[in-house]
Amino acid sequence: LRALGHMPEAEGWPVTLAEIDFRVGGTFKFAMTGPSGVQNEPFGGTYLEIVPDRKIVYDNGFNFEKMMVVTVTFDEADGKTKLTLHTVFASDEIAKMHISGGFEEGTNSGLDQLEDLAAELTSRIGGG
Repeated sequence: LRALGHMPEAEGWPVTLAEIDFRVGGTFKFAMTGPSGVQNEPFGGTYLEIVPDRKIVYDNGFNFEKMMVVTVTFDEADGKTKLTLHTVFASDEIAKMHISGGFEEGTNSGLDQLEDLAAELTSRIGGG
């Protein structure tokens, strides 16, 4: 996504560190910088499963501590792609920590930007 000139991110929290080795067993690391200008602690994980055009599974956490496993699936319906994001936290405590820290809002903001980017790319290539 960064190669396209855009990285979906939580509004007001730009991604200022992005390292991606997109393959099964490969890792990723991101960090965001908040309104104060201070970069937050990096988070990242390992890609556990990649099925082209269908599914991506990865673990995720701070300092590679596995706090959650995320499954992203892509399904086609009526000529459109439906993205489903399913997150399983390592514990109720970790889930509560992330949710109270804006996890849902930040994720939704990033997904909204991804939707806008997909629409823009589709219009560039003459689709939809």
